[in-house]
Amino acid sequence: MNYTGTALVSISITPVNDPPDYSCAVDVTVTEDAGSQCITSWACSLTAGAYNESDQSLSLTWTCSDTSLFLTAPVLSPVTGNSSMTGLTLTYAFASDEYGSATITIALSDNGGLSFTEYGAADTLTRSYVLTSLSVNDSPTFTKGSDLIGILEDAVSQVYTQWASNVRPISSNHTNESSQNLTFTVTNDYNALFSSQPAIDISGTTGTLSYTLAADMYGDTTVTVVLWDDGGTANGGEDRVTETFLINVLPVNDTPDFTTGSDRTILENSGGETVSAWATNFTQGAFNETDQNFTFTVTNSCNDCFSTQPYLLTSNGDLCYTLSADGSGAVTVWVALMDDGGTVNGGTDTITHSFTITITDINDPPGYTFSSSPTVVGGYEYTVTTILEDADYTTTTVSAWAINITQGSQFETWQALTFSLTNTNPHCFQSSRQSIAPQAILPIPWQPMKMGVQQLQQFSTMMAEQPMAVWIALCQGLI
Repeated sequence: MNYTGTALVSISITPVNDPPDYSCAVDVTVTEDAGSQCITSWACSLTAGAYNESDQSLSLTWTCSDTSLFLTAPVLSPVTGNSSMTGLTLTYAFASDEYGSATITIALSDNGGLSFTEYGAADTLTRSYVLTSLSVNDSPTFTKGSDLIGILEDAVSQVYTQWASNVRPISSNHTNESSQNLTFTVTNDYNALFSSQPAIDISGTTGTLSYTLAADMYGDTTVTVVLWDDGGTANGGEDRVTETFLINVLPVNDTPDFTTGSDRTILENSGGETVSAWATNFTQGAFNETDQNFTFTVTNSCNDCFSTQPYLLTSNGDLCYTLSADGSGAVTVWVALMDDGGTVNGGTDTITHSFTITITDINDPPGYTFSSSPTVVGGYEYTVTTILEDADYTTTTVSAWAINITQGSQFETWQALTFSLTNTNPHCFQSSRQSIAPQAILPIPWQPMKMGVQQLQQFSTMMAEQPMAVWIALCQGLI
């Protein structure tokens, strides 16, 4: 038998709190030094849990695994509200030059309680997200030295200790790039200025600049200095820093030069000579001074030896001079070649060579003049009256009887002179060889005679009527 009926049954459903929820939130990655980050609606669609829990209030808490990475630690806002909250804003800033990852753990809670947890009641939703700062290589840094102005040509090797300072892998004091290796590269726009190109060697936090100038080179060059690290350029990193400076090299005039000819030997009174191309191989001093002009200056140790002083022609190197009369001896001649490059900055514009012109002496005859007036053709007469006594004799001396005594020329004054005399009546003299001192004093020693007064008068008359002739020879020689 079947029974059918209606019964009223009451069922009571006890509410079990659902956990709140949200969406949109994701891990965030930025690059090092990206600055402050403010992400609106980073978390969105916040709910208290179920549709019928909208009257519940919501609240936020969070933690960060490594706040040392941040200049501004992560912050979420708002931290409280109800289901009308549409989203959360995430704000944070990694510290300068910091990179790495930190985990932010977020707890979103409602106030629905935890009754009947055995049926799954929950009032908090916890999730974790990773905030990452990617490493970006910072450019290395250094402080360059000053421009190098006024370096002199041919200064050869130059070394500037600590020209570069504060050489570091990173400009800040952060140590996360301190292990990087640093290298300088140096280039310039005038390589020919150097025989050894500029380079910088690193020692600690300084750099020593060195280079060697090429011979005879001068001018200006812009030098480009690049400091590299080995951190690479990933994520937009920079691995170099570039600076420029100026090297200014001033010209210094190089000494001109030429090749001299041989010493010259020429006979006295032979006039002079022109020696073609006596000077050769003219050079201005350096290959880059060929536009300079030359001038010869010639001096010598005996101007009186020449009626036309020695000179040289710059056009062809001819040596020319004319001897003066009777000049002789070894004459030193100095030849100075000057260019017009000047002496600024310690330059040299003159070189001097010397050579010798030997004028071979041809001896000139000595000479003198009688002090008495001539009375006979071709000679001079001097009358001496002498009274002779037995066994006695008289020496007559005539001072300055010969005057204007010369060795022959002004160039022979070193020669010694002697007189020698001969005569036509030697028996009248005590000595048959008479002489005259260089002072030209004529001594006449008469020969004593044994005769009476009449004989003496006759002899005196004979001497008066028949004067004797005396020949005088003046000779040159060494004393």
